[in-house]
Amino acid sequence: MENLTDKVIWDESLSLGNLIIDQDHKELFRIYNRLSDCLGREDCKEEFAQILSEMTNYSLAHLSKEEEYLSIINYPHIELQSGAVFWRYRDWE
Repeated sequence: MENLTDKVIWDESLSLGNLIIDQDHKELFRIYNRLSDCLGREDCKEEFAQILSEMTNYSLAHLSKEEEYLSIINYPHIELQSGAVFWRYRDWE
């Protein structure tokens, strides 16, 4: 992806082999592409805000599912993937 208006295209090389997680990732790509469609358009400001909110909510729900999955499979170093680490780093800004 060279710039923010480029589309993100799913292909099977991105699959993790977990149907639920892969479906979530496909949905995140779809939402991102809707955001990309709005960039630079004056008539899309309100829609952009709505899509951005949708992306935020979907991402948080997805990360929760992903953490649960990683825990179930005993993924090593899960603490590096956890939302707790994300929120800790976010607070540095």
